[in-house]
Amino acid sequence: MTGVQTCALPISDEDLSWPEPQLITKWWDKNKQNFSTGKRYLLGKPINKENLQLALKNGYQRQRAAAALEIAMIQPGKPLFEVRAAGFRQKQLLGLK
Repeated sequence: MTGVQTCALPISDEDLSWPEPQLITKWWDKNKQNFSTGKRYLLGKPINKENLQLALKNGYQRQRAAAALEIAMIQPGKPLFEVRAAGFRQKQLLGLK
């Protein structure tokens, strides 16, 4: 290859399953009291620095990518966390072994 880098993330969501509207409605009716109008959430938790760090440490790659973007928005000037980096490098960046 001549300087071309490939991306480890899928470029589309075609392989993801379609949501079931009835199941979503049922879940929302049961859980909506846990959410406040006008507040944003990721992984069911309010978006704040602590919860975003937890998402980076424990989330799946798509969730970590969303958390990385949220952190970049609330901390302007801080570099975007690279969720495509090797696992050992991400652990180093997060202070994990």
